[in-house]
Amino acid sequence: MATFILGGIWHGAGWTFVFWGFLHGFALIIHRIWNQLGFRFNSIIGWIITFNFVNISWIFFRAKEWEDAIKVLKGMFGFNDILIQTQLYNILPSFLKNILNHTGTMKNLADGTVMGAVEMFFIILIGFITVLFFKNTNNMSISKMFFINNFIFYFLIQNLFFGQNTSEFLYFRF
Repeated sequence: MATFILGGIWHGAGWTFVFWGFLHGFALIIHRIWNQLGFRFNSIIGWIITFNFVNISWIFFRAKEWEDAIKVLKGMFGFNDILIQTQLYNILPSFLKNILNHTGTMKNLADGTVMGAVEMFFIILIGFITVLFFKNTNNMSISKMFFINNFIFYFLIQNLFFGQNTSEFLYFRF
């Protein structure tokens, strides 16, 4: 625990860094106790728990203040609406638009579209299924899935270069 807390302090002198180190130290303690008691997880369940724990704990590493971390956590668990750019919404396939408009919570704004938690869940589910059950670009030939991966890549590039918010790389300050 001490090593991970010191690692958090080493990354930055804020309480969010200390808490990030504490979370990782606590997880390591739980893991060691779990193994000593002889418990085992299914590998898929273990992968899901680890993936989610790391994503949640790294919020505290990146947040400048506690309030920022809480705001991101609220957004992750559907306590806030999610803003997507109107240009992105306009090029979505019609079946995704139908899912997004199903509950009637879509609101067009001048700079984007607000999407509720239910709609975002379906988009994340589609992405999760795509990642787990379809071949990656190294394993597939030019096909329909190749088009879909390029379509997703386009969204990534579009968001990176035309996103509304920018943030400085953490280590540029050092």
